[in-house]
Amino acid sequence: MVALATVANSLTARGALRATIFVVAGVVVVLVGVSRVYLGVHAPTDALGGWALGATWLAAVVTATRLVTARHAGRPTPELA
Repeated sequence: MVALATVANSLTARGALRATIFVVAGVVVVLVGVSRVYLGVHAPTDALGGWALGATWLAAVVTATRLVTARHAGRPTPELA
């Protein structure tokens, strides 16, 4: 969800809309993880593991988005450090 919000934010320039997209995506991610634990479907470590995997995926999407955006704009690729 947050990866999708990151891609959507790269397509919009309005600051308020960008902030709203990230807040909504973050709230959805947290609520899904907490609801799974509350309903007893998953253990808390499952939710934490899912969030960690999601953060890893988000880092990959952000890196790819930055590289593609820089390449299409004709700029040198940004440092990945």
